[in-house]
Amino acid sequence: MTKLLNSIETIPLLSGPTLLFVQQAGTPRLSINIYTKGGNCIDYFPGEMDVIDRLLLKGTYAENAEEIAVKLDDLCLDVDTDTARDYSILSASMQVEDLEKNLAFIKDLLFYSTLEGLQKEKEKLKGELQMSLDSPTAVAKDLLSRKLWNGLPYGTSASTMLSSLGKLWRNDNVFLHYQQAYRPNRMVISVAGDVDRERLITALDAAFSLPRAKGTDGEMEMGRLFKEHRLKESRIFTTPWEEAAQAQILQSWLMPPATSKDYVPLAVLDNILGSAGLSSRLFLELRDKQGLAYSVRSSLSLLKHRGTFTLYIGTEPSNVQKCLEGFADEVKKLQDVLVGEEELENAKRNLIGKRSVFLETVGQISSYVGSAYLAGHDLKSLATLDEKINAVTAEQIQKVAQKYLSKESVTVVVAPSEFLPKSPFFKHSKQDDATATETEAKAKTSTKKDDKTETAPVTV
Repeated sequence: MTKLLNSIETIPLLSGPTLLFVQQAGTPRLSINIYTKGGNCIDYFPGEMDVIDRLLLKGTYAENAEEIAVKLDDLCLDVDTDTARDYSILSASMQVEDLEKNLAFIKDLLFYSTLEGLQKEKEKLKGELQMSLDSPTAVAKDLLSRKLWNGLPYGTSASTMLSSLGKLWRNDNVFLHYQQAYRPNRMVISVAGDVDRERLITALDAAFSLPRAKGTDGEMEMGRLFKEHRLKESRIFTTPWEEAAQAQILQSWLMPPATSKDYVPLAVLDNILGSAGLSSRLFLELRDKQGLAYSVRSSLSLLKHRGTFTLYIGTEPSNVQKCLEGFADEVKKLQDVLVGEEELENAKRNLIGKRSVFLETVGQISSYVGSAYLAGHDLKSLATLDEKINAVTAEQIQKVAQKYLSKESVTVVVAPSEFLPKSPFFKHSKQDDATATETEAKAKTSTKKDDKTETAPVTV
């Protein structure tokens, strides 16, 4: 894996994009990920780029949606689109011999979409978003995202997108945003596979050589806003869900950006606390010993501008208080007591093993390299990441636990009303007096209509 990651080339194309190329001999298919910088961070309204990326496959000036689907089959070309917090992406998998004609087709999808069917796509998306909020887990995650980011685009969620869909009613405004965003000089192309380097460069330059209107995307200003973002106090937000069989609990802290020097120690801490599955502390203590959890874990997300560290547990509603105290206890242990040598070494091996498995296919390699570059990483450092993981000390784990997990946090609880916390629970936190509880939504209820039971949507 080290040899593979050492071979990454960063090539500025004459047509504008930056090419990230990993030559991998003997692979049957070529993986190309085309990133457009910005993602939700350049939305005028929450979810605008999500709507645009869904429309890329719905019609170009040359073909309608049905013709596009037929052509994808004829070209043996797999294409998917998505929008994330920091970028939008078109992912493609193809046979190497079809490179030129496939790129000519992808060029039409990226730059010559008509964005037809906006209103129809909005209604379809609206239904999908409403369905996604029809569970306590989804509502808890949605609420956490909004309260953690307080209006910043990393807080784009199903509910914020639902509230803004009505503002996307003019095709010309959406089309202008599309033209400003999808410009070659705002793109990064990550390629992994067995293809001649010069042939690839020539084919990409041919596909991406076109004029595109200039425009600002607000990324520099957005970066400043993220850097200055702080949580003023630790707070609990609750949503009653009377029919919930289990309570959903999430607690999250703001983290530094992906380029922080604390990234690797935080990743090892995450593995120790909750992301290693059966061997993690949260699993062993809250599930095995105390029998509190159906599922329990931690997760670390470090993006371009900022990140989050989140604890999650699904539990019997009467155990809410015990679980909140359990979170606090396990965090406190990491802050006060050095991790043992055996536990630390096991966490490192687990983390390195996961990374190795994740880089088994050209698609995984292309995605890993592209997303790391967009997050601001020096690609040369990817080849030495295993060494950095192995170098992490117990003192570093304790230091990042004290530095980040003693700060203000946002906690969300979704459960039947009688089990929602009524008072501050951070018994180890400096913010005990500042912790507040806020009811954020009405209870989920059922109503009778025409002898059929209908589930009313949760207001979030």
